[in-house]
Amino acid sequence: MFSKGKSLNNEELTVKLINPCSVNGLISIIDRKNITTIIQREVIAYTESEETGWFYSDNKTPTTMIYFITGKWVRVALSGDELAKLLKLVVANATDGT
Repeated sequence: MFSKGKSLNNEELTVKLINPCSVNGLISIIDRKNITTIIQREVIAYTESEETGWFYSDNKTPTTMIYFITGKWVRVALSGDELAKLLKLVVANATDGT
């Protein structure tokens, strides 16, 4: 993947990290605001749940930020657990060891 002694700029590095893309890893999700987002699971770095309702100023809509290894991010109107279920991921809880 990398040549010894050759440095890569960020664009080259990003392309080398995510290509080739697995079509099986592409998932389309529809959030509570009826917005469709297509996500490639392999490039998710981490997610972060936000305070319920703050983004939409309605005190009820959960939002989760999805951060990618490319440095980009997307906000979806779903709780972290809802997002994990749609992405078919098992959520491990650090406090109880599950």
